[in-house]
Amino acid sequence: MKGSPLHYFTATGTSMWPYICEGDILLAQKGAMDRLCRGDVGLFVDEKGGVIAHRYLGRGVFKGDRSKVLEPISSEQFIGKVMAVGKPRPGRSLRFYRLDTWSLKPFHLFQALASPLNSRFDLSSSLVAGTMMGTNLVSRVIRLGGRTSGRRNWREFV
Repeated sequence: MKGSPLHYFTATGTSMWPYICEGDILLAQKGAMDRLCRGDVGLFVDEKGGVIAHRYLGRGVFKGDRSKVLEPISSEQFIGKVMAVGKPRPGRSLRFYRLDTWSLKPFHLFQALASPLNSRFDLSSSLVAGTMMGTNLVSRVIRLGGRTSGRRNWREFV
């Protein structure tokens, strides 16, 4: 990540589902790991050289929302903070949604801490899908300031 402080990555895998889905575009900003807050999503390089986006739990530890494994990361492995997620939709322009909204952090931490439960189930499990999508919906309603009736605003977040 040389040059510009902002970089784009395409998400792969399901470790951050439903918050970050396969094919989403991640907008990341270079920075130091000590500037992260609990609940932020950070990018780091794993031991195989792959770029991973997982939630920061504190003290250099990251974890995917659907993962059981805690990942201690050194500052040398850390790349930056994911600032926004773009949801590509055929025939529509790409919209990015900010991740650093303070009011959403409790919901994102809940998703990460509830992952021992949801990682036991397949993604098609209605229990897990309902719980995680419900949590995601509540966080999006909070992001909208409680407004869900406006068609334009509602469609941006669904």
